[in-house]
This record gives sequence, C-alpha cells and structure tokens, in this order.
Amino acid sequence: GPRIDIMPLDKVPELTSAAQDKQGKMVKAWKRILSLKVLPISKKKKKLYYFLIPVAKILPYKFIVKKLEGWMKKYNDQDCAYTVNTTGDYNVRKETFPKEYMEDLIETKFEDSKFFVPSHYDEMLTKIYGDYMTPPPVEKRVVKHDIVVRK
Repeated sequence: GPRIDIMPLDKVPELTSAAQDKQGKMVKAWKRILSLKVLPISKKKKKLYYFLIPVAKILPYKFIVKKLEGWMKKYNDQDCAYTVNTTGDYNVRKETFPKEYMEDLIETKFEDSKFFVPSHYDEMLTKIYGDYMTPPPVEKRVVKHDIVVRK
C-alpha cells in the first residue's frame, strides 16, 4: 500500500553546481559503503561493489555514519537558498528545491491523520517522478528500497 517518506533535508548553496554534484556523489558512495556494512551482500552486489566491500568491512560503523552525515550536512551552517534530499535514490539535482518550498506548508489528510506538506508538492513530485499521478504497470510495482532493522 501507500507509504509516507520522511527524509532529512539539508542546505545547499545553489540549484546546480559542481560542489553540489560532488556532495551528491560522496553521499552516494558513503551510503553504499554503509549498506554494504549492514545488509547482506548479494552476488550481484559482490560483482558491482567488489572494491568497496573490503572498505565496508574494515571501517567501523560509527566512522561511516559520521562521514555520511558530514557530507550530508556540509552546507547546513551556511545561509543557503536551496534544500536537498541527499538521502534519495535520485540525482541530487532532481531533489533540490528552493528553501521556500519547505517553509510554505499546507495541512493535508492522509488516512486518519493530518500532516503538513510543502505547498509546492506538485512541482516537487513532478520534478522527481514525472507523471506521479499515473501508477506504473502492475509488473513494475516493486519495492526498490533496502530495509534495515538495527537492534
């Protein structure tokens, strides 16, 4: 059924820049190392990430998380015009929006609860997913996220 994504938003100085691209690539690399550290490694992952698996095994979990958070929060102490979801599965440019989008909220109902959402949700969802109101064909409706349970 439907899910609600809750994701951290971090600051970024520009809509598109080489610095933002580097930030996105570094976050993606540290996310991959973290997933290789905590998730079972499939044969496909072993082939794709053979050079990262030893890194993931050697580096302590807390170190990996600290590096990942450092890259995600790189610009948070600056006055920036944009916010970005660096934890998303898409290119950071697809998930970068003016900070006003996150400041101008409206209340909406989801099932039996009410939540605040960005008033520009349609522009945001369209930028990320294209025609998000049309469900994909049944055969393409698959879970793409890794699920991690840490105890």
